[in-house]
Amino acid sequence: MEIRYVLGLDIGIKSIGWAVINDEKNRIEDLGVRIFPAAERPKDGGAINENRRIARGLRRRLKRRRVRMDKIKDLFIKYNLVSKNEISDLYKLKSDDIDTWKLRACGLDRKLNAKEWARVLTTIAKRRGYKSNRKIEDENEKSESGKLTKAIKANKIYMELKGYRTVGEMFAKDKKYQNNKRNKRGDYNNCVDRSELREEIKILFDKQRSFGSEFASENFESEFLEVFDWQKPFMTSELMQKMIGKCTLEKDEPRASKNSYTFERFMLLQKINNLSYMVGDDKRYLTMEEREKLIKLAYETKSGVKYGKIRKELKLPDEAVFTGLYYYIKPVKKADGTYEKLSYEEIVKKTEDAVFVKLVGYHELKSALNGHEDILNNHDLLDEIAEVLTLNKTDVTIKEELQKLGLSDDIIEGLLKVNFSKFGHLSYKAMKNILPYFEEGRKYDEACKEAGYNFKADDENPKYKLPVIPKDDIRNPVVYRAIAQTRKVINAVIDKYGSPYEIHIEVARDLTKNFSERKKIEDKQKENRTINDNLKKDIEEHFNIKAKPVDMLKKRLYHEQDGKSAYSLLPIEYSRLFEDGYVQIDHAIPFSRSFDDSYNNKVLVLSKENQEKRNQTPYEYLGGTPNWETFEAWVKSTYRNNIKKRENLLVKNFNEDKENDWIARNLVDTKYIARYMTNFIKKNLKFNNYSEKENRIKVKTIVGAATTALRHYWGISAKNREENDLHHAEDAVIIACASEKFQKKIREYSKEKELYYPNKNGDYYDPTTGEIVDVKYKTHEMAEPWDNFKEELEMRIPRIPDEWKDKTVTIEMVQKLILEHFKRGSFTNYDDVDINDIKPIFVSRMPNRKISGEAHGETIYSLKQDAGIVTVKKPLSSISKDEIETLLHNEKCKKLYESDKDLYDRIYARLAEYNFKAEKAFSSDYTVRKHSKNGEGPIVKSIKVPKVMSSGAGVKINNETGIAANGNMVRVDVFTKNNKYYLVPIYVADMVKDRLPNKAIKANKPESEWLEMDENYIFKFSLYSNDMIAVKKKNEETIYGYYTSTHRGTGAINMISHDGSRKLEGIGPQNLEVFDKYEVDILGNYHKINKEQRKGGEKQSK
Repeated sequence: MEIRYVLGLDIGIKSIGWAVINDEKNRIEDLGVRIFPAAERPKDGGAINENRRIARGLRRRLKRRRVRMDKIKDLFIKYNLVSKNEISDLYKLKSDDIDTWKLRACGLDRKLNAKEWARVLTTIAKRRGYKSNRKIEDENEKSESGKLTKAIKANKIYMELKGYRTVGEMFAKDKKYQNNKRNKRGDYNNCVDRSELREEIKILFDKQRSFGSEFASENFESEFLEVFDWQKPFMTSELMQKMIGKCTLEKDEPRASKNSYTFERFMLLQKINNLSYMVGDDKRYLTMEEREKLIKLAYETKSGVKYGKIRKELKLPDEAVFTGLYYYIKPVKKADGTYEKLSYEEIVKKTEDAVFVKLVGYHELKSALNGHEDILNNHDLLDEIAEVLTLNKTDVTIKEELQKLGLSDDIIEGLLKVNFSKFGHLSYKAMKNILPYFEEGRKYDEACKEAGYNFKADDENPKYKLPVIPKDDIRNPVVYRAIAQTRKVINAVIDKYGSPYEIHIEVARDLTKNFSERKKIEDKQKENRTINDNLKKDIEEHFNIKAKPVDMLKKRLYHEQDGKSAYSLLPIEYSRLFEDGYVQIDHAIPFSRSFDDSYNNKVLVLSKENQEKRNQTPYEYLGGTPNWETFEAWVKSTYRNNIKKRENLLVKNFNEDKENDWIARNLVDTKYIARYMTNFIKKNLKFNNYSEKENRIKVKTIVGAATTALRHYWGISAKNREENDLHHAEDAVIIACASEKFQKKIREYSKEKELYYPNKNGDYYDPTTGEIVDVKYKTHEMAEPWDNFKEELEMRIPRIPDEWKDKTVTIEMVQKLILEHFKRGSFTNYDDVDINDIKPIFVSRMPNRKISGEAHGETIYSLKQDAGIVTVKKPLSSISKDEIETLLHNEKCKKLYESDKDLYDRIYARLAEYNFKAEKAFSSDYTVRKHSKNGEGPIVKSIKVPKVMSSGAGVKINNETGIAANGNMVRVDVFTKNNKYYLVPIYVADMVKDRLPNKAIKANKPESEWLEMDENYIFKFSLYSNDMIAVKKKNEETIYGYYTSTHRGTGAINMISHDGSRKLEGIGPQNLEVFDKYEVDILGNYHKINKEQRKGGEKQSK
């Protein structure tokens, strides 16, 4: 079905609301929500795959060590130190065997036998010390490699000072290393350099040859050192070059180093050309003379140019403020509970302490070149040097590449102290083409156009649907996932309704923020909710009224303004604050002229003043009168901590150009992600052209504040984010309707509200003349996009009645509400629609069918096969009553208990004395020691306690001598027999086995008693997280929702309602009459899956 429609998109970090508005029928054609997990770890915002990447790196290191040690063993056999049969017993020490560390010292003074010599060489080869490939990394004491290098240097100096011949001798003989020869977590004190261990090998071989050892030949030494030295080659610069993305303007050119002279010059000029500041209401850009001063300052200032320095250098007036800076400093709470208020000058100083620009690469190269001005002034050579330092990862390859540039050894030595790693988004070719126009002071889009680049032009061959978004364009995985899901939604809508006429987009502001910034926004929102909750409670207690949002805003502004009306500064009677017609909330800069509905544009005024002010700014209302100076002084005093609000209240020259600029700024989102989406869609998507008006704006980006204002003016109640996920669709409808014609309606409507007021007879009059006027909009008639718009939106997304709050709301119940709304309303725009075809929104959730995560828990326990017991070492202060009683009384723990009966009895008695509160029983001032004759046995801080683990409840590893907890449950496989359902849990480790598990959970039973799914049981389907299911208990309604998890112990499943409003937990599959799986598409359309094949394992279970 092809229609002329506008698509509205509300894009967030974890959601996309979408709405299709039929532009010919003026109706909501379709709407929905797509939910997906943010591509980051919820707790800290880290990369989802970071833990896997670290674990993978560790596995690879261990594998390389294992391969190295296997080669060492082969050398032992080759040179007759041990035979193949003896190699496995080499490390089984007897009571009279000498400690290996002592053997490393002994080897300097006597001949070692074959086994001793093999043990010594094994120890050195296994832990072969630290090797750095970049000097610059070692010099940074804050980095891990810097800490390592510091410890290595200290140990080397100590060894030389004490006169030890080798590292082994120092560790064997010195008291400093007597108890700790290896590093503990986070400690690098025992690190040594690989070169020192290599030297020890050479010394030991030389000494053993001098003692007549037949196992220390030069050939053996050479081969041993070859294995010892081998290291995986670093990535070459050629390979790195292949991995670098291509320029966004010159598609065949590689991207340039971010620290190159050209790239930093490019970014510097772009920033300077965009820099502006406000003096009152006058926006100014830098003159050519000011630009040159700032450019010179950037190349002279190593620490970076701060805004405060720019103010001083350019001699800006005191009242000037930089655009783009948020002049607000959170007041500091003092000991007495009051807040320290900063002066205007202090706020400006602190705000402008931010760095405007810093040429990191230029200044690092300048320091490294140490006075070689000829190189510093050769900008092409600086680019080449930056490329070498960015592409190469070892000092050796950097030296080789820098030598090719004809640099001397002393210059190269200085450059080795520099470390670059990142690339920009443009090539040298593109930047050098654009730079001449930057030098003239042009903005980026103008410079690109002059250079022949149309960076936001439509593609010559736009496609019917959007192509895959290049990953190089968006490096942030959170943003990339949100945009990739948006693309899928757009394409799905196109499949259903054809090409769009227009697309309107709102991008959530937190999508452009990093994790810590989003947390701050979230904390601020929580703080505002707390403030509003307190305001609501106070109003309802003291005024005995049901507080509305507007009431809370009035009270907040009342206290902010010290109880004064904003323009006259007359006192507002607190007792009359919520009296109808007494006070009003006014937009300082009229909404009809600014579209600014933010808190910083609102003040509380007496109603009479608001009528007199009409749709003027405060200056237009009060300017030229004695009242202005009084008002100006009050504003500066009251809002000294809120510069933005102060600017709004004191703006002077607010002419038509300013109006248009403000309206555009408050309607159109200019954030990078919004601009990227706009350009990507315009470039790649074919739009439906229904008229000759080809110059229309096909893709619009709307700011959140605008949709909030439109929601208010169209009389749509404020959304409750906590209630469910459907508010995203509601927002999308508003976004889709935010076209020029509806914006015009809002301006007309708000202007009439600001100019004219109703009298007792219902007529409207001009308060300045008293004349009755004819108005287009009545105050009770909202400027809706079309007639009955609000009612239609309520029909499509019906509010759930209060009496249903504790019920599980089904699709059928919502469908009934839609029908009731339709019958009550007058929806002539639906005359060609069968109301039964209008379905409730079903939220589409992204399923998690990826097999990822740990195959098993990190801790590997020693498994006692006969008893099913594992032991865990725990601090005394965290031992539970169950653990100590199991240890003392469980027959399976008899051997462990009898290993130190006296100790365990004393620990039990101590715990019993303190009512088994271990933290109190074993506080820091109480010491437990092992038994000894003199009473000075070793201090005990932790003991082994038993952990009963069924052999089936974990993953057996190390030839089934160890067991670890199961990793992630990937899915559950559902089987059926005689209308009963059975769940088989499948873990990550199971997916790599030849055969999948075939035992279904039996509630509260060990796995050994679970049911075997033989040929009498029929496989039905597999359930992954966020798969849609339908379940029905006897005599109850069918519930549709999304599967979330299965409880391994009880076999019960958990699910969530499609809109996230309700969690349904503990659903026993044995009690279900219906248990079906559904497939859901991007738009929320679903169909039942009748047959599915079981996947996983080479030998499939039936």
